[in-house]
Amino acid sequence: MFKKSTFYTLQLLIFILAFASCGINKKYGKPTGIKVVPAENAQINYGQTFKLKVIMTFDTGKELDISSKSDVQIEVDAPHTKSGTSVIVDGYPQNFGSDSIFVKAIYDKKEQHFETKTAIPFNYQGDLLMKFNGDSGKEGEDGSKGGTALFFRHGKDGDPGANGENGNNGHDLSIHIYKDESNGYYKIRVMDVSSGQLYYYRYKNLSFPIKVYCDGGIGGNGGDGGNGGDGKDGEQKDDKTKEPGNGGDGGAGGNGGNGGNGGNLYVFIHPNAAEIQQKIFFQNIGGAAGEAGNGGKAGDAGKPLEGQSTPEDGTAGVPGSPGAIGSAGSPIQISVEDFDIDF
Repeated sequence: MFKKSTFYTLQLLIFILAFASCGINKKYGKPTGIKVVPAENAQINYGQTFKLKVIMTFDTGKELDISSKSDVQIEVDAPHTKSGTSVIVDGYPQNFGSDSIFVKAIYDKKEQHFETKTAIPFNYQGDLLMKFNGDSGKEGEDGSKGGTALFFRHGKDGDPGANGENGNNGHDLSIHIYKDESNGYYKIRVMDVSSGQLYYYRYKNLSFPIKVYCDGGIGGNGGDGGNGGDGKDGEQKDDKTKEPGNGGDGGAGGNGGNGGNGGNLYVFIHPNAAEIQQKIFFQNIGGAAGEAGNGGKAGDAGKPLEGQSTPEDGTAGVPGSPGAIGSAGSPIQISVEDFDIDF
């Protein structure tokens, strides 16, 4: 026979489970749906990354941030991409597409399923970024460590580290800016001179700057030299005596790569958009130099037996040389002049 207290406990447990299965949260109420909003102070513009918040709403009027829940899925329209709850706004638009990012959020857990779609306008909040920097050079690989040879007593020398690669030069850009009088949009066409590829940006609000970068790429760091191998200890085995071995030399460090040179900028602003010149920041500095790789450590000499000569430690590898800083691009050329280009 159950005690009354046990019976009431079971009834309470059944009630709680039934209450929870109805999707009712005692603190918040019954869920009614979800919505998606940008995080506070989000930078929503070309080339920026910003976070989204998925909010669950309840019949009590309360709201709960469920962004971190594993039951939440987020989808964004191409060409924008996402990483978790972060949206990466396309920084290289090849046409004047929509100036909104379309987001779909799904919450799916057991019997609860909510979906929502929303359009988040961009270009009105946060800096507009155009990044045409040169790629950084690859880092040199570290040299292999020198071991101890199987049939020899001395430690092996470490291999030298590989040199870092040079950074690539920043891109050469030809930029035309025009104001569409019908809607107040500033239209920006960027030509990558080296490839001929065209990119199109729309700019609406003068409260945020436009930032254009075509810096040289950073030189790759040199790889570290491999450590020298340790020499074998002196050994007496039966009637054979083996001498201790010298330590191996450390490998030389690789040289750092040179930074790439800054690109060249040619900017043409139509007279009807002249005021935008005060909002554009340009940069075409040289890339930073790659750092020198460290020399490998010297290998230790083997320990001699009594009466044996003392072997020598290896020599530490010399560090490589740092690369050179890239040169800045030529002075930026900006002109306000009439032009006839089909945007």
